[in-house]
Amino acid sequence: MSARLSGSVLTCAMLARGDKQVLCAVSNESDDQAMAMIDSAEFDSLRHIVSFNNGKFFCKEGIAWQCAIPVKKTELVYSDIKL
Repeated sequence: MSARLSGSVLTCAMLARGDKQVLCAVSNESDDQAMAMIDSAEFDSLRHIVSFNNGKFFCKEGIAWQCAIPVKKTELVYSDIKL
């Protein structure tokens, strides 16, 4: 997989390689709008995307989305915050 893939294109590639679900920030506007939701801590815009059909991403709840950018959930540790 190319290191240059990002945003919704990356989500499509992950699903195509066989990922069963991809945690994503979603939007019906644009990838930039989905990222803005994360930047403003609107975590209710996170969905597990399970398929891409007819130009739409579908979350496990069955809702269709125009854009879905993968996000990585990791544990924050002491060394990350440099206290």
